[in-house]
Amino acid sequence: MVVNALGAKEDPANLATRTVTLQEVSFPGQAPVKPNVMDMVYSNSDLVRNAFAILVAIVVLGIFMGMLKRSKPDAIPIELLKPEPVSASAPNISAEVLNDLIRQKPANVGAALRGWMANSNGASKN
Repeated sequence: MVVNALGAKEDPANLATRTVTLQEVSFPGQAPVKPNVMDMVYSNSDLVRNAFAILVAIVVLGIFMGMLKRSKPDAIPIELLKPEPVSASAPNISAEVLNDLIRQKPANVGAALRGWMANSNGASKN
């Protein structure tokens, strides 16, 4: 292929035994060419791509951390109940009553229990 590209006319029988070597030489008077920035970027494109991905990840992480610092945690309401003295007339809570209260208000059993206690205390006083 090289011999044909150079345009040399050779006998096909001699081509099989003949070797062609290529050597790169600089032309006389030609100044060495300094690579420009784009040539360096293209030759190191994998490195530049990885560095760009790391830079984007650091920027996104910084934005996330800034948002995390600015956010305030939501206040969780906590109700502290003071224990009341146990009276002799306090109703007994059985497992069946507690199961009924759970069925009535499964999301807020405490409120259902307080309501039941208020109703049972009011009913026993009447």
